[in-house]
Amino acid sequence: MRIQWAAGAAIAGVLVCSTVLGFEPTREASGQRLERLSEMELKPFPPEAWGDLSEWSGQAIGPEQTAGKVVLIVTWASWYKPSLTGLSLASRLYDKHASEGLVVVGVHHPKGFDGAAAVASERHVAFPWAHDAEGRFRQRLLVDNDPDFYLIDRAGLLRYADVKTGSVEQAVVELLAQSAEQSASIPELIEQGRKAVQEQARRTGGIAQGADLTKLPEIPFVMPDEAVFASQDWWEPPKDTRNRSRDDNGLGQAITLPSEGWYPDAPTRKGRARVLYFWNPKPRFAQTYSVIGDMDTIQRAYARDVDVIGVLTPMQDRSRRRDDDDEQLDYAKAMRGFIRTHTIDHRLLADPNGQLFSSVFNRRSGNRRGQQTFGAVLSSDGKLRWFGDLRSSSFAGALHTVLRVDPGLQARRRAEQGYIEGRN
Repeated sequence: MRIQWAAGAAIAGVLVCSTVLGFEPTREASGQRLERLSEMELKPFPPEAWGDLSEWSGQAIGPEQTAGKVVLIVTWASWYKPSLTGLSLASRLYDKHASEGLVVVGVHHPKGFDGAAAVASERHVAFPWAHDAEGRFRQRLLVDNDPDFYLIDRAGLLRYADVKTGSVEQAVVELLAQSAEQSASIPELIEQGRKAVQEQARRTGGIAQGADLTKLPEIPFVMPDEAVFASQDWWEPPKDTRNRSRDDNGLGQAITLPSEGWYPDAPTRKGRARVLYFWNPKPRFAQTYSVIGDMDTIQRAYARDVDVIGVLTPMQDRSRRRDDDDEQLDYAKAMRGFIRTHTIDHRLLADPNGQLFSSVFNRRSGNRRGQQTFGAVLSSDGKLRWFGDLRSSSFAGALHTVLRVDPGLQARRRAEQGYIEGRN
């Protein structure tokens, strides 16, 4: 049987790009323009571009004013009414998020600048705007029609180019939640992920052309002790000054999985990371299980290193004080019914009392809301290394950190390597 890593590498390569970036805003561009803009993304924003702008409404914006900040660029024209909707959106985001480190810059069309001040005043625009008199700034960014939105992250990278209006606000929130260090690490993290799967495919192919690593037996190995795990450079969350109620101090605590309620069975393999996602099968909580396909992709891509577990748990509507009919839900029956109608490649766990959710999030079970995608990453020693919204970029960062530094995974991989070489 030929090795199966080629397919796994392809899946993992796509997965690295999509999940490391977390929320991916919708782009307006298409065809060759989209390809050209995509090549510009995740590259440093050229500082000389600010020199293309003139006649600033206030203080001119340059590298000093944007360092360590998230920058939203909106193009507009005083004489083109559709662009004024974008101007109003940018103004609202500036008023809401400027204190968190958001810089907004308006870039006016080469034509019609004599009417810009009056329009900006009428719309109470408080952020700085300037004239792209020669159109050079627009040419750099391939602007085609106002309003166009561009976002620069805290590391100074052009993160998103030509974002659709409906995706701008969420993209702003996503980037504000990241530190400069996290933003700077994303291109490298993507490249490391790609190289890792390519190198694994190359090394495995060179060792044993007939080996299928997904079918290797469990090879005995010695798990490293607690001190080795404690010495690793695990993922750390950014400081969240907006949400003082959030408790990230639970990272590193041991999470105990229940012994009952599993389908098809409880995970027993040593030396694996675990990805948990929490969901509820009721239709009004569909958002919580919208990630099932993505979880299958992770399980297939990292079959030897990760156990993905979908945890059925109580949820609460935002519109209700409590979910009155949740007590009548037979979780085991609901799980069996779901399995009959869905094909999944990972484990499920029924947790009707919500104890696992509460132990991960350290919150009262009534606080959970079914409009989110809750998840957690555990290292091979069962310690909590990340928890939060699976749509955030921090999820992929934490997962790939665990895959890179987890001593238990490394010890198991070495044992498997020795087994393969011994059979050659």
